[in-house]
Amino acid sequence: MRFRVRHLTTYTYSEPVRLGPHRLRLRPRTGDGGELLRFALEIDPPPAGRSEGLDADGNSVTRVWFAGETTRLAVRSEFEFRTAAAGASGTDRVSGTDGLTATAGPPALAAEPMPWPEPYAPALRRRLAPWLADGDEAPAVQQLALQLREGTQDVAEFLQRLNAWLHAGIERRIRDVGAPQAPEETLRLRRGACRDLAVLFAAVCRCQGLAARFVSGYQARGHDAAPGERNRYMHAWAEVYLAGDGWRGFDPTHGKPVAEAHVALAAAAHPDDAAPLTGYYFGGAQSRLHAEVAIDVDG
Repeated sequence: MRFRVRHLTTYTYSEPVRLGPHRLRLRPRTGDGGELLRFALEIDPPPAGRSEGLDADGNSVTRVWFAGETTRLAVRSEFEFRTAAAGASGTDRVSGTDGLTATAGPPALAAEPMPWPEPYAPALRRRLAPWLADGDEAPAVQQLALQLREGTQDVAEFLQRLNAWLHAGIERRIRDVGAPQAPEETLRLRRGACRDLAVLFAAVCRCQGLAARFVSGYQARGHDAAPGERNRYMHAWAEVYLAGDGWRGFDPTHGKPVAEAHVALAAAAHPDDAAPLTGYYFGGAQSRLHAEVAIDVDG
């Protein structure tokens, strides 16, 4: 698929402020076999300095800093991106009616065995420590993890169950702003935004010893876009590390694995570290956020 995305983020302040350093994670990730055809980034007011690099999670980051005062900060990104077709980066994966691999039995996602209760070899587990459980998972999340794992033969079947359960059991509710809900809150309410579902998916995986992370990006089209609607929203999903197969994405909002209909910007253990724009300002002003996202896709 060929994506053309225009994303404008505007902060307005009730009085002049001095902007601190900001980090922008708006350049699409290309490590999944996709191709970035064009990328442009405009910032107003123009920054006094700018640098490009990778953060601790390997995400592409633009760091900017400013001089003087302003009552407005606007960041506009535009890009064209061609995603890789399903199966282009390794084992063929043909999407079936359940949203997973259309083969007999559970999808063959992992190239190496991942037995319960220790899905990773000790050396690999140490390397995956930043994305594993920290021991304070809520009882409700642990209970759901055990319920979904019961009777499963392998990790692939567990992930299929989890993705399907969240898609069917949690009502999708768009929230324009705000941090993700705690996983146990999403379970209690039985509703949440895509970012809430992604955080819950990762938490359930971590309860079973699976390394999982939060991903921010865009999707071709989903429940958040009515026919003819131009303004869209960013999307969020989760990735799980599969031994011998690497990081693989799962979109619990739609109950499907991530494939060519998604473009990732950043991935991290915590959602804050995958946010498209982070920073701060000095002063007592009130700020207001407005975002506009337009996504055009050619199949």
